[in-house]
Amino acid sequence: MAKRSKLTLKPLGRRTSYKAAHCETARELCANGLTDREIADELGVNVATLYRWRIDFPEFRDAMQAGKSVADDRVERSLYARAVGYEWNACKPFMPAGATVPVIATYREHVPPDVNAATFWLKNRRGNTWRDKSETIVRHVSQMTDAQLEAIARGDNARVIDHDTAQPVPRMSPDQQPTPQALQHKR
Repeated sequence: MAKRSKLTLKPLGRRTSYKAAHCETARELCANGLTDREIADELGVNVATLYRWRIDFPEFRDAMQAGKSVADDRVERSLYARAVGYEWNACKPFMPAGATVPVIATYREHVPPDVNAATFWLKNRRGNTWRDKSETIVRHVSQMTDAQLEAIARGDNARVIDHDTAQPVPRMSPDQQPTPQALQHKR
């Protein structure tokens, strides 16, 4: 391998094909929901080159993040609308008997709430209440800490089984205040 002179240091390797105009193109493509691989194809580069540009050029990374944020916000709004239901203006063409031109009728179409979309939304936004996993703690009440007993009284997502009776310890409704007598186990 030949030594390079200290006076004529030139970068090794091929020049980058990156251009500042790629920022706006990448932002628009991200906003339209394209994947990194699809963006790389549109820019005529390998996806590894796209990843390297995100490291080497902060303005490119920021443009991609801004575009992806736009697409994510749109999906979030759509998921919410699907979860709660929505209405939209629709058109339906009719051809009355004897008419020479179709008649277009506009009306409001109602899309009912979707249970799956609502469940997905709530699991992500209120995970402590809506998650699939619930914990079951089997302990003698006298061995529990005050914090654990207060959590039961608040109705947190854990079921507690009384060791003596093997029955679930009843939860208190949120409007009930736990009293020391309610939190103590009678022997």
